[in-house]
Amino acid sequence: MEDIYHVALTDMQKIKHTFKKNESLYIAEIDGKEIQSLTDYLTQMSDIFQFPIPSLGLDGYNDWMRDLDWLNKEGYVLIIYHFDDLLKQELLIKEQIINNFQDTILPFWRYEIITTVVGGKTKPFKIYFVN
Repeated sequence: MEDIYHVALTDMQKIKHTFKKNESLYIAEIDGKEIQSLTDYLTQMSDIFQFPIPSLGLDGYNDWMRDLDWLNKEGYVLIIYHFDDLLKQELLIKEQIINNFQDTILPFWRYEIITTVVGGKTKPFKIYFVN
């Protein structure tokens, strides 16, 4: 998928530097080492994306991730450091989260927003899995 990238830490530092110059982007960073359960993930994502109400499940999480109006940005970047350590003992949940990005969240921002939101316009949403 063109909006999900697997990169080395050294490459991510260079990429992140270019993003920092663009104030229209919202850059969210989480550490996979700190996320070992679905609750950890939902808490981190609720905090980092400033959800108006913390997400307690994947359905609510998916809804918030397809809104993000409160951030007032023209695009989004999610950087997950130590991706291999993310949900290390919960590989099915990790797979489900990745599938949610591929099948639900990214397609929404890429093209569905135009037909589902009045005045909606596409916005870039890039995800970097860093090891």
